[in-house]
Amino acid sequence: MDNFEQFFKRFINQLSDCKVLEDVFNKHHLRQFSNADYFLKNREIVAELKCLEQDSMPKLQEFVDELKETRGKIFFGEMAFDKYIKDFPDKDKLNKKAIKIVTHALKNDVGKANKQILETK
Repeated sequence: MDNFEQFFKRFINQLSDCKVLEDVFNKHHLRQFSNADYFLKNREIVAELKCLEQDSMPKLQEFVDELKETRGKIFFGEMAFDKYIKDFPDKDKLNKKAIKIVTHALKNDVGKANKQILETK
């Protein structure tokens, strides 16, 4: 468990109408399954915490490096991606690909969180 997760768990434990499910399962000696992390508002809300740890910037940089090699548009220093592709005729397609690169890990984490929440309900 990383520092943020520990901090958030302590925060939830301070709220009278919220429970950390790991603590509930341990207290009652229940087997844990792929469950969500928290009950909020007296069990009205089931919540799952996901901390994004995967850095997608190296993959995005690979994409930009590939564009620099194949498109011949070279720059030095830093440049916003949208400014780099603004003159390319397929800029919308390139932008969608960049978004897909950046959001791939997020999509997987959200899918896993949804499954955990459904199994907890």
